[in-house]
Amino acid sequence: MDQHLSQINYLAVLASAISNMIIGAMWYSPILFAKSWMNEMGMKAEDMEKTKAGAKKGYIISMIGSLVAAFVMAALIARMDVQTLFGGIKLGLAAAIGFIATTQAANYSFESRSMKLYLINVGYTVVTYVIMSVILMSWR
Repeated sequence: MDQHLSQINYLAVLASAISNMIIGAMWYSPILFAKSWMNEMGMKAEDMEKTKAGAKKGYIISMIGSLVAAFVMAALIARMDVQTLFGGIKLGLAAAIGFIATTQAANYSFESRSMKLYLINVGYTVVTYVIMSVILMSWR
């Protein structure tokens, strides 16, 4: 796999990770799903203000996770020798749906969480994995 790692554009990995953070900021903002997400989580605006104080740790962990996901996606693209933008999109969808959506479905079921919350959270992941794949394929 070492030869495949040399094919990775690390600037594209960084851009993909940053895109993940930007999409997350928009996805969970009042522009898109903040109100629905808060309702499903049983949170109020006051609760959100309290969580902002400890948000730094969450953002750091999220960025590290985004970097790892983008790197692994880049490694898969290289290893599988994906050649087209459409192929990258299919890989992003397959990873998000095949690994994330299925795993989260079981978790949400056992935790008795709502389908709406599942769709909001997993929808974010599906969108970000596709966008990451597009960036990685575009900068290849």
